[in-house]
Amino acid sequence: MVVVIRDATQTDIPALDTLFGQIEVFHRVREGDFFVEPTPEARFALVAQWVEADDRKVLVADDDEAGVVGMLHGFVRHIGGVSVVRERDVMVIDTIVVDENHGRRGIGSQLMTAAHEWGKTQNIHEFQLGVWAFNAGAIALYEKLGYRTYQYRMVLNTDADT
Repeated sequence: MVVVIRDATQTDIPALDTLFGQIEVFHRVREGDFFVEPTPEARFALVAQWVEADDRKVLVADDDEAGVVGMLHGFVRHIGGVSVVRERDVMVIDTIVVDENHGRRGIGSQLMTAAHEWGKTQNIHEFQLGVWAFNAGAIALYEKLGYRTYQYRMVLNTDADT
């Protein structure tokens, strides 16, 4: 099995929709107060929007036997413009998912490395991402790649119905 990381194309959208469905369920089961179940059409449209947008980067991990087994979605964000924050462009890794049947093969690392390499071609040298506290596997991967925690986001919900 050989995995190639490449840019996503429109023909990948159905496979990416399936992958995104896996990560969507993973998150919703663990944080049901935050995530809602999208309609299949809405989820498909979101993934298609990412692939078709000029301001997004979508990479796929394409296994020569199994097809698309991973994806990464990111975008470039400009930070700064105020006197207390250093101005710069960063690549935000928004979504990364590896098919649940193909984990533990280094595919996530390959996707992240490819995103870093692409960012550097765009003169971007800072990469940011958010990861849910319950996702120990992802946190371990990011730490292994050299990411560090620099901010905590906390929530308090005072609505008794949630």
